[in-house]
Amino acid sequence: MSSVSGYSIDLFEAAVKKLPYALPYEYIPVDCANSYDKLVSKVYLKKLDAAVGDVTIIANRARYVDFTMPYTESGVSMLVLAKNNDKLSMWIFLEPLTTDLWISTMVCIFLTGLVVWIIEYPINDQFKGFTLRHFSTTFYFTFSTLTFSHDQIIKSLKSKVLVVSWCFLVLVLVQSYTASLSSLLAARRFQPSVTDLAQWQLCWVPEWIICALEA
Repeated sequence: MSSVSGYSIDLFEAAVKKLPYALPYEYIPVDCANSYDKLVSKVYLKKLDAAVGDVTIIANRARYVDFTMPYTESGVSMLVLAKNNDKLSMWIFLEPLTTDLWISTMVCIFLTGLVVWIIEYPINDQFKGFTLRHFSTTFYFTFSTLTFSHDQIIKSLKSKVLVVSWCFLVLVLVQSYTASLSSLLAARRFQPSVTDLAQWQLCWVPEWIICALEA
């Protein structure tokens, strides 16, 4: 029969063409619109070799026949209005990174500043002075690399290699943080006004619509 058409038919024929051998087949239309269980039972009873269609894979059917890999997701989707959520936590800027990553970043900042100071102290006057100036200059230099606004001049080749490596790490970290924060803000700010069918039913939706969606 050559008049059979549809998405499942097209998908089946495309899969057959990918086979390394010829697979002769013949379409036999079956009127099982009210129940796919009848269609599955015909395959189980050897009345049909296979069934082509959007048959839902459930446990009791899988006990009797073998299914191919699923190519669509089953379920019910709802298209509802989005509501603007303005009540965001003041600490939301900390959520893009995990606690371990925040701690690791602080440790890296401290160690980078310490190593740069140890290398530059004997040869660079900008890193010399009284103790408080040592720490303020060193850690201001390290923190300013987060925004690439550092103005201290480093002289040692070892320090330059270390700072370049640290700046590359900062670039990756800042870009990842910015992308995660933007995605998080967008997801938190806009929330669906209805999240389940029961809540929808409370909004005086006609009962026949609920029955049609749950069927």
